[in-house]
Amino acid sequence: MRVYPCDKTTGLPDCVRLERSRSGLNEIFYIRGRLYKTRLQWEDVKWVAGVRPKGTDYVPPPIQAILILDQLFEPWRSLGGRNELIVAFRNRNGFPVRGDDVVPISSGCIRLGQKDWISEYVKLQPDLRGWNLTTHQWRKSFALFMVRTDSRLLRAVSNHFKHLSLAMTEQSYIGNDPMLMGMLKDVALDETARVLYEISSDGTHAAGRCVEGLAAHLNALQRKLTHKSEEAQTAEMRKLVADDNVRVWSCDWGWCFFRPETARCHALAGSIDMRADHPHFGKRAPGICCNCANLVVLDEHGEFWRRRYAQSLEMLKANKDAGFDDVLDITQERIRQCEYVLHVLGLLAQGEQS
Repeated sequence: MRVYPCDKTTGLPDCVRLERSRSGLNEIFYIRGRLYKTRLQWEDVKWVAGVRPKGTDYVPPPIQAILILDQLFEPWRSLGGRNELIVAFRNRNGFPVRGDDVVPISSGCIRLGQKDWISEYVKLQPDLRGWNLTTHQWRKSFALFMVRTDSRLLRAVSNHFKHLSLAMTEQSYIGNDPMLMGMLKDVALDETARVLYEISSDGTHAAGRCVEGLAAHLNALQRKLTHKSEEAQTAEMRKLVADDNVRVWSCDWGWCFFRPETARCHALAGSIDMRADHPHFGKRAPGICCNCANLVVLDEHGEFWRRRYAQSLEMLKANKDAGFDDVLDITQERIRQCEYVLHVLGLLAQGEQS
């Protein structure tokens, strides 16, 4: 998280943004930072950190904490000429005296600081004195607390953690708690029903081989639901999903209506198992999923395919200029896939194709 430049209107550090809500009645606090985990290149992201009625001066606790950290580290930030909200000292014995002794904070440094704090201020039970505290454990505690408080918050927790899919939140944070597993099933049913409803809607574009297989079934279902309300249609979709035990898995480039018998990711991994209930996360990728009968791409994935198309065109030119003829076929196949998806989504006119 970065401190400068501070907002001229609010005086808040650069890592905090205050925006008006859609209704105009509230002001929403966002924390901005850089996300590195699960990304090849860091990207700017933001998290909701609190809300207040417009015109009030209430400051949510997470923002109060940032303001305190801003003041606490300001002298050392100035000494080192740094812009990070939290900085560390190269030498742990005493305060820094030179600018190059001030360095960016690391997860290891935070972990050591937490352990020092616990050893000084927390009275542990004898069987917990050897406990290896990690920064990750706070995330799990937060996730469990939020989902147990309200099961509908699972999707919000997944978004808050910037997970690539709901599956990552389920598998890594929730565990095997029977009550929570039931909640997760409900959320998965709602998500699958929503995607099916989107595919069957007249105004929605949908690409992918799975759409062809679903088309006849969804057309019949749509005729059946024509005169019902949106809530009734969604409820009918949810019942259909529950009866057929269908489930979607998300990724940046589409939705996977997982079926083990047609899953290319499992085939490539050499692990075809008819009992499998989720994609092979280590093998799936846009190019692989495009040739899989389980993939559905909706309007919400258009931005991913726009970026991939632009990057592929640049890659093709760079490979041609460098004389790398042996990889041109691969790049051209990727471009063809992007053009197909973008054309179906209505994001690429016929004349724009390479």
